[in-house]
Amino acid sequence: MLLYLLIACFVVTFILTAFVRQLAIKKNILDNPNERSSHTVPTPRDEIKHCIGGASIDIFMIE
Repeated sequence: MLLYLLIACFVVTFILTAFVRQLAIKKNILDNPNERSSHTVPTPRDEIKHCIGGASIDIFMIE
């Protein structure tokens, strides 16, 4: 049962991250690189927050 729950959380996180990424690109909510950035192309902002949020939900469900 726990395995199914973890898989479901992973799938939901994966889908929401893809959706938020497309929305950020569409709305032009991008982090443009500067001389201090580690990336060279514009990257959607807040994408990592959704990955961390999904992982924290996974951890919360386990305990």
